[in-house]
Amino acid sequence: MKRILSSILLISMVTMIFLSAWPPDMTAAEPQPPFADSVSGQLLPLLQARGAILVDADTGKTIFSVNEQERLYPASTTKILTALLAIEQGDLDERVTVGDEIYLAPADSSKAGLMKGQVLSLKNLVYALMLPSGNDAALTIAVHIGRKTRPGEALSIQQALNGFIEMMNQRAQQLGAVHSHFSNPDGYHDDKHFSTPADMAMIARQAMLSPFLRQVVSTSIYPTASGQHAASGTWVNTNELLRTNDPFFMQEATGIKTGHTREAGYCLVSSATRGDAHLLAVVLNSTPTGVYTDSIHLLKYGFVHYPPHTPLPPEGDLDYPYAEKASTIYIIVLLCAGIYAATRVIEARVRHREKATVGQEFTSA
Repeated sequence: MKRILSSILLISMVTMIFLSAWPPDMTAAEPQPPFADSVSGQLLPLLQARGAILVDADTGKTIFSVNEQERLYPASTTKILTALLAIEQGDLDERVTVGDEIYLAPADSSKAGLMKGQVLSLKNLVYALMLPSGNDAALTIAVHIGRKTRPGEALSIQQALNGFIEMMNQRAQQLGAVHSHFSNPDGYHDDKHFSTPADMAMIARQAMLSPFLRQVVSTSIYPTASGQHAASGTWVNTNELLRTNDPFFMQEATGIKTGHTREAGYCLVSSATRGDAHLLAVVLNSTPTGVYTDSIHLLKYGFVHYPPHTPLPPEGDLDYPYAEKASTIYIIVLLCAGIYAATRVIEARVRHREKATVGQEFTSA
């Protein structure tokens, strides 16, 4: 009987440990909001974006993320990398002549209104790239930098573009954006042109180290480069976080770049500053309004929870965090060990009493 009791206790202990390590069935669980904390007295809703990440722009630490490593189409947020290479490889004051490359921009893509033969500074080309999201500006920059980095070679437009695209992928790899592949300088849809929220955050963080680019992406309106081949006008930033008359205006916002294609959905890489907190958010594959509400929620969440902490797991992850699982198992093991030890003590005392009783009976006999 005693051996049976010990066996039952041992089996119970093993069963409890096994069950504690097994994740619960959450198939019928209600979806939980990604934020467990309230901001301005309200609980933040689920993000509409397919993937998102919020990082400390100074340290690169992740504050919050959802599907941050999922491959998604970045659309025109690609132009952040194009701008970075223009600044790193070019001279902002040099004059650039717009060529036939602008005719490669698809008819349905966004343009800055550049004209063949127009001469403007690389500085103004970056404004044309980042504010109105000009694909014509992206192509002009790519051909110019592609040829500039291979002096003495009479590169065709396509050869120069290919060289620039190769530079894009090399620079992305150097920055740690190893899950990305770029096929063009503007982000127009291509099945082989993809990135991840985490990769885009790495690229944007590096780009925002440039004081000039910080100035560009925080500008809501800029006069166009007029001249013999272009009329005067203005370039308006497509980022509604920066436009004071727009419903999504955010006082703390400082950039960075919008993007949209049918396949990519609505994308935004944004940044904001409040006091000593400098935040950077990436939202990919969201909705027309969700791309801004998602970004605002992320940035406000970051301000409330600054400095950064460990990010929450991606939505839909059914497994426990390893640390939590380990602590749960450890506690249960201790409890079971205590119960087992107490049982052994009781058994020992019972055996001692039985022996004593038997001895007394033997003496009496």
